[in-house]
Amino acid sequence: MPFDLPRRCAPVRWVGSAFGSASFFQLIASRYEQGPAMVASNLPLGRWGESFSDDIVAAAMIDRLVHQGEALTLTGGSYRTRRRRELLNKENRAGRR
Repeated sequence: MPFDLPRRCAPVRWVGSAFGSASFFQLIASRYEQGPAMVASNLPLGRWGESFSDDIVAAAMIDRLVHQGEALTLTGGSYRTRRRRELLNKENRAGRR
């Protein structure tokens, strides 16, 4: 099989609220052992069943994502929410004057 660089390295962007769990599962299944996949979520893997309303499909997706891969868990504050809080505090202080 010839090495197909564009197909294997083509990034895929998926917005969770735009599709259902079946669409996301199909995407992950199609990428499984075909090329890299990177997924960011604000939910821990153990709560994906809640988001997709199907624990079995969520478990299958997680299995495909972490097989021969790595899961990174980031801790600490969010830069986005911290910046928003700072802006709100600044606006509140300016409004009190």
